[in-house]
Amino acid sequence: MLVRRYEMPWRRAYEVYAGIAWWLALVYFVGVGVASVLPKQLALPLALVCFAMGVLRVTQALRMLVLRASLGGRGIEVVGTDDLARWCQDPALVFLGFGFEWQPVHSQRLYELSKVDYREFAVSPRLLQLLGYDSKPQPDAEIGLPYIHGVEPKEGPLHRPLQNFEGGTLLVGTTQSGKGWHSPT
Repeated sequence: MLVRRYEMPWRRAYEVYAGIAWWLALVYFVGVGVASVLPKQLALPLALVCFAMGVLRVTQALRMLVLRASLGGRGIEVVGTDDLARWCQDPALVFLGFGFEWQPVHSQRLYELSKVDYREFAVSPRLLQLLGYDSKPQPDAEIGLPYIHGVEPKEGPLHRPLQNFEGGTLLVGTTQSGKGWHSPT
């Protein structure tokens, strides 16, 4: 049976607040340990636990913010022939573009996202720059739904074996990006 942890990334990142609270407790225990109000043998382990919990909670918040950073989509990208040649080195594979393998977790994320206005959960460009996330969001003038990219922040080159394209083929992508052709075999 497939068991995966529950996630709800389309909400406020409350883990940041929990991380701050843990780090405030860390400062408190360091302070009472230095001031000898609490024995150092007790204050040090408590401070270490507070530090570890703070790191855990902030890491969880950053994971959520990186996922939400993809909600802005990606603008149209013009690829040069040198880059295209690098992705098309194997003649037995067809390079389809960039994307990800759709899994049940993506369906669940999209279902949850369909219940809310995705613009409320998009991460601000300033915060993205602060986090070191290099994004080129999709402008509103471009056609398509930008939040489709929000269900998986890690996209990579997609290839399919050439033999899969024998006969009639239809490649489907986001809005108005499907490509269809029929080979004469």
